Amino acid sequence: MSFRDNGNPILTPGHFGPITGAGRMTRLGTYIWLLALFSIVLCTGLYTAKTFFAVYQDAGIDLTRIERIKNPENEKRNITVYRIDGNGGEYKIKGEVEYSYIPMPEVANGKLKTVVLVGCLVGFGIAMFIIFNPKYARLCSPVYAFSEGIALGGVSAWYEMIDPGIALTALVASVSIFGLMYICFALKLLRPTAKSTQVVIFAMFGLLLLYIADLFVPGGFDIVRGYGLGAIVVSIVACGLASWNFVIDFDVIEEGIEYQAPKYMEAYAAFGVMLTFVWLYLELLRLFFISKERRR
Repeated sequence: MSFRDNGNPILTPGHFGPITGAGRMTRLGTYIWLLALFSIVLCTGLYTAKTFFAVYQDAGIDLTRIERIKNPENEKRNITVYRIDGNGGEYKIKGEVEYSYIPMPEVANGKLKTVVLVGCLVGFGIAMFIIFNPKYARLCSPVYAFSEGIALGGVSAWYEMIDPGIALTALVASVSIFGLMYICFALKLLRPTAKSTQVVIFAMFGLLLLYIADLFVPGGFDIVRGYGLGAIVVSIVACGLASWNFVIDFDVIEEGIEYQAPKYMEAYAAFGVMLTFVWLYLELLRLFFISKERRR
């Protein structure tokens, strides 16, 4: 098989078989799908975050009165704890903690934490299914967006309770990067090559292996969970990979249109862009949080 300069196989108008005009992939249809998926993620995420905050309010915790204090026993390690004022009085995390966090009420630990975890697992499973079964993208991508919205809503609410405004900052930054990469692609300032595509793919797999290994190593890796320079470097690299992945996604869309891909590829291509957007948002959220922790 021959390949294009960007590493993608050379297609012909008949590659997907006979397709009628109404059944061909279009640019408008693709971006309508993308807008729909983004709306599902956003609305579901906002509802989940609102529910998350309501649990704390029902538990008598005033989230507007969270005070961040240093752990005097661990000053050199830059470890922090939090004191929260609630209806039941003032309390704080006792003992040594390795990372900054806020204690969750039992109801949150149970129901909401489970819902967020299920959202992550379901979203990941559906994403893997869509990647290997593009024909089902129209049916499964909305379910993926719904699942990811639940997961992102919970994660965003958690960060918001520690650093108010950080989720909105990450969202605005993600949209800005998406727009910038699209403009650069549309003006032909950026185009994927076979070499750049291979480098990005290998780097993505390497990053994925690092994240997976971190789950099984006691205490995790400092470059993944810590606030040091190494963690910042990893986050910046991840954001760079996610940003360049937009260029690859846009190129897939243009090739699908040029070579008359079937209609279901609109949903598949939009799913690919959404997958990259979710990844970029999470990495920016982590990067901003680490940066703020280091400045405290």
